[in-house]
Amino acid sequence: MVDPHECPVCYQVFEGAIYQCSPEGGHVVCSSCFGKLKECPVCREEFSIPKIRCRALEHQLDSQEFECQFKNEGCDYKCKRALVSSHINSCGFNPKFTNLCNLLGWNECKFLLGACSKTQIIQHFKEKHNLDMDFDAVFSLDLQSIVNSIKDDKRNGCLALLFASSSEDMSPVFLLVGKVNDSIGFVTFLCIKIWESEGISQAYKVDFSIRRKHSLLLNWTLNVYTLQEAKHTLEMCPVNIPKGILENGLFGSNKMEV
Repeated sequence: MVDPHECPVCYQVFEGAIYQCSPEGGHVVCSSCFGKLKECPVCREEFSIPKIRCRALEHQLDSQEFECQFKNEGCDYKCKRALVSSHINSCGFNPKFTNLCNLLGWNECKFLLGACSKTQIIQHFKEKHNLDMDFDAVFSLDLQSIVNSIKDDKRNGCLALLFASSSEDMSPVFLLVGKVNDSIGFVTFLCIKIWESEGISQAYKVDFSIRRKHSLLLNWTLNVYTLQEAKHTLEMCPVNIPKGILENGLFGSNKMEV
């Protein structure tokens, strides 16, 4: 059964103008679908020329409020029909979006990954969280200073580093995350892909190695996790490294490999 609040073609709430096929038929479609059709999707009659607005339905819907389509996920927001898409594109319950900042301990941050451009992401992390962007596929960090920084930070024992494998506009953006768990004496590192060009979905792996001077102490490889996997991965901590190994060591990180 067709919902009278939704376009019968795209099944979206009527947000703008509503058009009908003819005075006799009275079948309606949204303005977006109307521009793509030559005939009525219900009665198959050609649309009238000039086009006919269904003002009565528009006025009826203008007086109503609409629930978020993510109501079952926990969103209780209601709005007028003209604001439905705007809310969906910023709703914290939209499964396409992830508040990674909250997961990393920036509890007051409302920034949603998945709803913004690469430039916006880089700008956000730089201006709001003091994370500069590195453009390199291989780099080394002093582990002991990282562990100390994580412990001194107020964000639940997390440290994040932002980087891309190259400075090209279409290159994906990654977040290297370190977590210290003092209760069990371990440190974990993982990598999350936080932006990728639309239409591209490529899997990556990240190589980690711990060195002391010229000696390789430990190395391991992990999948680079997606935003959708981030929450469970941060809770699970896939690889735990004893803190004792890290003392005076050098952490060589992330040669990105497909």
